[in-house]
Amino acid sequence: MHGGGMFPIENQLRKIKDTGIPFSVLPSIENLTRMRRELNLSQHALAREAGVSQSLIAKMERGRIHPSYESVKKIYEALIAVHSRRNRNLKAKDICQRKVVSVDPDATVEEASKRMQNGNYSQLPVLSDGKIVGSISEDIIVSLLGRGTRFNTIRKMKVREIMEDAFPQVDENMDIQIIASLLQIRKAVLVVKHGEMIGIITKADLLNPPEKRDIDKENTEEE
Repeated sequence: MHGGGMFPIENQLRKIKDTGIPFSVLPSIENLTRMRRELNLSQHALAREAGVSQSLIAKMERGRIHPSYESVKKIYEALIAVHSRRNRNLKAKDICQRKVVSVDPDATVEEASKRMQNGNYSQLPVLSDGKIVGSISEDIIVSLLGRGTRFNTIRKMKVREIMEDAFPQVDENMDIQIIASLLQIRKAVLVVKHGEMIGIITKADLLNPPEKRDIDKENTEEE
C-alpha cells in the first residue's frame, strides 16, 4: 500500500495504452445509457462514433443482450471522446465538486461506508491531518466480502487496513482531456491549487457539466 502524493500523469496515461481500461472501472449499462442521453447523442450517432452497430446499442440498453468487454469499452471511450470535444476549454476547476467528503485512516470501515451511503458516493479520499494518504471505495468492501471475509469483521476494521492508493492529483487548470484519460483507469481525481486540495472529479462530474448541474438544481428547487 502506497502513501499519497502526486501520481505522474504520464504513468497513468501509459497504463491506459498498455493495459486498456480494467473491466471493474467501466460504467454499468444503465450509466452508459444515462451518459448517452445527457450528451443528447442518438444511438445511431454513438454507434458510428464507437464503431459498433446501432442494433447492438439498442439491444444493450433494453437489456436483451450482455455486450462483450470490448464493446462496452468502445462505447465508453466514444462517450468520453464526444464529451471532451464539446468541452475543450473546460479545466479541472470548472467541473470539480468543491465539497470534498473524506475519511480518516483510523476511522472504521463502517464509518466510511455510512459516509459514502449518506452522501451517495462510491469512493472517498482518505486524509490524515489534512494530508492525502489513500482512498477507499465500495469496490474494496465488496471485494473483501467476495473473498469470504465476514461483514462484521470488515465493518470493525480500520480504513488504513484496506485503503488503496491515493487518487491522482491534478492542478486546477488541467485540461479536461487529461482528466478524462485518468478517469478511464481511476475512480476519481483530486484537484489541487498551490498544493491544497480544492475539489474532486468523478466520472459523473465529467459527464455532468456545470451548466447542467445548475439547471437540475433549479428544477429541484421548483418542485
